[in-house]
Amino acid sequence: GFRQVDSLLCKIGESESIQASFLSTTSILCFSGIPIEPGISSIFVSQNGFDWSSSPNTIEFVPTKSYQVHPTIGSLGGGTPVFINSTDNEITARYCFFGRDPVQSLVISSTSILCVSPASVEGILSLSYSMSLELESKNVSLFEYAV
Repeated sequence: GFRQVDSLLCKIGESESIQASFLSTTSILCFSGIPIEPGISSIFVSQNGFDWSSSPNTIEFVPTKSYQVHPTIGSLGGGTPVFINSTDNEITARYCFFGRDPVQSLVISSTSILCVSPASVEGILSLSYSMSLELESKNVSLFEYAV
């Protein structure tokens, strides 16, 4: 399983290594910051910065819906209003999730919702939305908590 260490890295295909975020012992988050062509790629993981997984896993990149999120950074105390806008589909969500923490959303229009970030510790979390607390949520961005 994965360990929560500062040296946790990902490498997609032959790309440069990128910092990974620990989510759980079975999940990490790798954000490349660069566009990746749709298709199947190998993904390698290192927990010490030197040794890479010997048998790569594969990941399929599929075209995604386009979202604009503003802002993508907020304070540790929470209270940051975050707007999620979709450029190509309707958003009908009752909840936003900052990592695993749900908050109620406010529907602004058929393509825009507003969520207020809850308090959290410093770090980067996934930002997603859903119609219910029980349904799978739709990832749209990353959100950073900073001092």
